[in-house]
Amino acid sequence: MEMKQILSASSEFKGYKVITKLSTHHDGEREVYQIWYGECQIGVLTLFDIRCERYAFDSVSKNEILDSIAEIRFLRENKDLEGIAEVLDYGVDAYNGHVYAWIVQEYVDEPSLQMIIDQNGVIKGKDCAAIGKKVGAVIEKIVSFTEGGGHYNINPEHVLVSIEDDELASVHLIGFSNIGQSYAGKTPIDIKCLDKRFRAPEASKGIFNIKSDIYSLGMVMLVAATGYPEKIESGENCFYLGDAEINMEKIPVVDIHNAMWENREGSLSKALRIILKKATSIYPAERFNSMERFMDFVAKCYRGQEKPVGNREEELNKEEATGDMTARDYEPPTSKKGFDSVAGMEELKKLFRRDFISIVKNPQIASAYGIKPSNCTLLYGPQGCGKTYIAEKAAQESGLKYKIVKPSDLGSIYIHGAQGKIAETFDEAQKEGPIILIFDEFDALVPKRNADMNESQASEVNEILTQLNNCAERGIYCLCTTNRPDKIDPAVMRKGRIDRSIYISLPDFEARKELFLLSLEGRPVDETIDCGQLASVTEQFTCSDISYIVEETARMCFEETLDKELTDPIKITQERLLMVAKATLPSVTEPQLKEYLEIKAKMENKQIGIERKRVGFGA
Repeated sequence: MEMKQILSASSEFKGYKVITKLSTHHDGEREVYQIWYGECQIGVLTLFDIRCERYAFDSVSKNEILDSIAEIRFLRENKDLEGIAEVLDYGVDAYNGHVYAWIVQEYVDEPSLQMIIDQNGVIKGKDCAAIGKKVGAVIEKIVSFTEGGGHYNINPEHVLVSIEDDELASVHLIGFSNIGQSYAGKTPIDIKCLDKRFRAPEASKGIFNIKSDIYSLGMVMLVAATGYPEKIESGENCFYLGDAEINMEKIPVVDIHNAMWENREGSLSKALRIILKKATSIYPAERFNSMERFMDFVAKCYRGQEKPVGNREEELNKEEATGDMTARDYEPPTSKKGFDSVAGMEELKKLFRRDFISIVKNPQIASAYGIKPSNCTLLYGPQGCGKTYIAEKAAQESGLKYKIVKPSDLGSIYIHGAQGKIAETFDEAQKEGPIILIFDEFDALVPKRNADMNESQASEVNEILTQLNNCAERGIYCLCTTNRPDKIDPAVMRKGRIDRSIYISLPDFEARKELFLLSLEGRPVDETIDCGQLASVTEQFTCSDISYIVEETARMCFEETLDKELTDPIKITQERLLMVAKATLPSVTEPQLKEYLEIKAKMENKQIGIERKRVGFGA
């Protein structure tokens, strides 16, 4: 049912005269108005309809109603906090026969960060860090208030900034409509009302916690310092960011994230770039563990007391090592190396051992038979299924040196600069050889060449084609991973460059069972854990999904242990794991899985439905 606007222009509420409506969402539920009060002073009135499902409350006590609305309670309890508008008045009163909770705040006459970016393109790196520090301080208060929750709607429209004489004067955070606890599947937040450019990827599954705010604030800082990318691609179409006519939901979050970071230079210092890279990882486990930790690093940039970049990277690596799991696809909490830490995938392990590992481990015998290892192997399939992880573990199993190469490692702002970096990477590998190069997101390095591609990009693809030609003869073995093999230039796929392509599908029952076993290893668990039952309820879940279920359950037990001030940790139980599993949605949807199977059929030059021996996880 369509909701009607509560107040109209020039109407009055509790002696406040409405000037105009400010909010663009939640009509009939939560509305924000610019108002007159006192002697022609401007304020902001926010109305909450306590009849609607989101704010419904049975009590007749005004205080209980006010306390039940997190936004009002937070603003009241932190009315003197720097960075939020001053609270002037609040209450619960009737209007036109209905009861509303309301709060009035001082009007902050400052432009939004969005307006400044639109006008100036970018802001100074120092100001970017200062904005992050001030907004982060408010969010830390929210985390304390919500006992681990967050703001959940951080974007440039909700950051108000005053710049005087080319210096940052003040920063205010607004838009507290979604403030609340952490969520793991079921949430009152309408994600369609969130700007997808700044929305954490896991929000699409109803997952919100402090790491969601860390991602959003990191993206805001990135855009403030570097501006918006001109466009991002989705399928065969281009969608221009900021264009109101474009349906942003048609663009995958990963594509938006990659476009935001692609060739981002602007006013970012190298240290701040490293910090924001970690904060905006599409994998929550790779981000900072707390807003306080994120702000600690940002503050060092703000004060201008940065350590040398090498030390900063070392400190960030230490933060990762002592924090959460940090693998790109899936990294169970285990110290095992090689295939011992890989769940399932027996056929794929056999294939790697037969075609590669056994050969490089026994070069003299292999040479006697004239057998050579594969030149290059491509692993493809849905996101989160362990492609990069299995490539790294295969490299460890071989005993050779290896290096993971990401598209950003080969990027350059100079014409033909990336081409030079590609050649340099292979030259260095040849000197260090024998060595394995693991190319992550390979489709970004070798996209299909067409008439729209500029000369520099085409030269980069040509350079990789040249370097891949029988590179094994130079002691360079390549493992490449991609979610979209259909976007790779066809010339790359011929034998002598990529010798084998392997589809990595969703984990089957046995693999899921083993994934739970590996993920629970080393944690305090109840003896009645049934990994078989857990595997049964997580069909079509990715490795990353299973990793998340165990990690989120562990966090719940950790928080309860602290709340109850216990000395011994509360054990992870079957019931808790099942609860989180049922509240978690699979990362790969049915339409996406169907699309991947169609790609697999084209790659294998066969029709779906024709049975063949499976490799990797069961489809």
